[in-house]
Amino acid sequence: MGMTLVHQKTRNKKGGFFSMEKWADYLVSAVRYSNSDRKYISQLRVHKDEGESVGADFELYKNDVVSKINEGYSFVTIIKNSDKKWAKGQKIIVFSRNGINYLRTDANNIEADNLGELPHF
Repeated sequence: MGMTLVHQKTRNKKGGFFSMEKWADYLVSAVRYSNSDRKYISQLRVHKDEGESVGADFELYKNDVVSKINEGYSFVTIIKNSDKKWAKGQKIIVFSRNGINYLRTDANNIEADNLGELPHF
């Protein structure tokens, strides 16, 4: 069973509520680095965004995530808030330089992966 997302509910014109849309196709909750200086990610802990819940986690290699993003799938980071519920982080983008792909949540063209302060596994 998935964990609850912290989607805000919005009031519609008739006074009822409807839920927000999915945050992304996939949600990333943790990373594994291939080196001690935490410059290059090797694997990511990924979940499917099931609308109102976060699906079970599974691991993907960085190259698989890069391929999926290049195919048009969306990824965002997720973090647990103080209520132990998932909160939306930032959109993950691919930055390429000299034939090397980097995963980033910012627009900096620094040759390193950067997905913020996600936990490590």
